Amino acid sequence: AYEVPAGSDVFDVAQGRWAWTTDSGGCTTKWHAITFSPDHRVMTITSSAPYTGADGKLDSVAVYDILENTRGRIRGALRGETRLTESGKPVVWDLVLRSPNRYAWHRTDWFAGGLTREIQRCEV
Repeated sequence: AYEVPAGSDVFDVAQGRWAWTTDSGGCTTKWHAITFSPDHRVMTITSSAPYTGADGKLDSVAVYDILENTRGRIRGALRGETRLTESGKPVVWDLVLRSPNRYAWHRTDWFAGGLTREIQRCEV
């Protein structure tokens, strides 16, 4: 597991422009930007192109309420989340830093270490 170095901030490292490592056109046409509110209670992910959300509707902005963070992870509850855990509660997501330039997603109801494919930082 990666943790930001002493004196660094997980929010500063996670902020920026990113793209899935497997998407063609990634950083050129299919990127997303992560920003945080000044108090680090809200994370906003804005996509360069609309996508189909979990509710089946087109969207380009996802807003997460930050529940907690460590030096390597930011846990957020997606506003309007429609996917449910087996216990019937809305899914909660961890943005897990893999390096200063890569991250992956983890659902809190997945097994420990279960991650999506990686997402890479884009040169801006």
